[in-house]
Amino acid sequence: MSDASCAQLVGELKTGALATGFATELWTLPLIGALIERRFAVRLAQSSVWRLVRELGRSVQRPTG
Repeated sequence: MSDASCAQLVGELKTGALATGFATELWTLPLIGALIERRFAVRLAQSSVWRLVRELGRSVQRPTG
């Protein structure tokens, strides 16, 4: 993904999952992967999504309990 696409992705992650059209506020690897596919027409394996998330200085969220 280009630098501009990565910057757009970070902005959408900051906006929140609910604001980007998902049913939960919790960012998970599958949701981030779905967002990437929806916005950039790029399908990534979960391991690639994880790597990208880490490179962008972000993290996924886990439910408590």
